[in-house]
Amino acid sequence: MGSADIMPRNLNERVEVLFPIEDAPLIRHIKDDILDLYLKDNRKARLMNPDGSYVRISPNGQPEVSVQDYFINQARSPAVRSENTPGPQNPAA
Repeated sequence: MGSADIMPRNLNERVEVLFPIEDAPLIRHIKDDILDLYLKDNRKARLMNPDGSYVRISPNGQPEVSVQDYFINQARSPAVRSENTPGPQNPAA
């Protein structure tokens, strides 16, 4: 796993870290939950054309999906914080 922006300018001018994900349940979670949500984003996403140009995706009558807003709201949720925040209630997080 690493940045989706692996381009010469990033590899030549900064340190890019890539690492394997080997845990099968985590691989499924990333693929089925996280990646699937990113692919449904129709608010700020763009589609790359074969010529390398980009066009903005529009909702086309579908409900707007913003993956950024979704994850920001998840992070702000007290239930999520209490489950994933290190501390006395969850020292292993």
